[in-house]
Amino acid sequence: MKSKNKERVQAIEMRKEGVSVLKISERLKVSQSSVSIWTRGVLTAEETRKKSIDRIKEFGHIGIKNAQKKHFDRRDKAFEDGCNKAKEGRLLHSWGCMLYWAEGSKSNGTFAFCNTDVEMILLFKRFLLQELEVSPDQMIVEVKFHDKSFDSENLEKNTIEDFWKEKLGEVKRLTVLPMAITENGSKKKNRHRYGLCRILVHNKALLYHVLGAIEEYKLIGLK
Repeated sequence: MKSKNKERVQAIEMRKEGVSVLKISERLKVSQSSVSIWTRGVLTAEETRKKSIDRIKEFGHIGIKNAQKKHFDRRDKAFEDGCNKAKEGRLLHSWGCMLYWAEGSKSNGTFAFCNTDVEMILLFKRFLLQELEVSPDQMIVEVKFHDKSFDSENLEKNTIEDFWKEKLGEVKRLTVLPMAITENGSKKKNRHRYGLCRILVHNKALLYHVLGAIEEYKLIGLK
């Protein structure tokens, strides 16, 4: 009996390594029927690997489909929320949506607005805070400016940074960088005293909100 147990264990290990039932029978000098019974349900290493890959593909595909469904659900909800918000007739909401539609970035998964007009930037921040309920710690501000190497009358970086800090108040991050100098035309042309300011939020749902709102505002305008 002990010998048979030993042979059974050996047969199972050999089968896992991919040795055929016939070869196992010959090497262990036991009948093929015994080997078949002992190794029934035992997968070879290759079969185990293939089964694992198949399971990964199966569940990976399910995972991708679930992720896609969640994305589309969030997109549709944001679009619907935008439509409903537009129906409320809130002036700040309509201004913010129109500003974004005219000057905003609509790609790369970010919701961003860029302008040189300080009052426009402040209005857009109000729109983010009051209408889209974006908290200050989600807002990133980038300012690009022409430094004194471009024009001796331009402001220093620290002056510009202090200006925007005072105007915007709390934000997640404020970065001030010199703008690349080009040699096309007068240095005085298109010079902006406090730089070009970009305020952005990494939340693509906000874009779908505005898309929904714009569609609703179109319908309202046609009535």
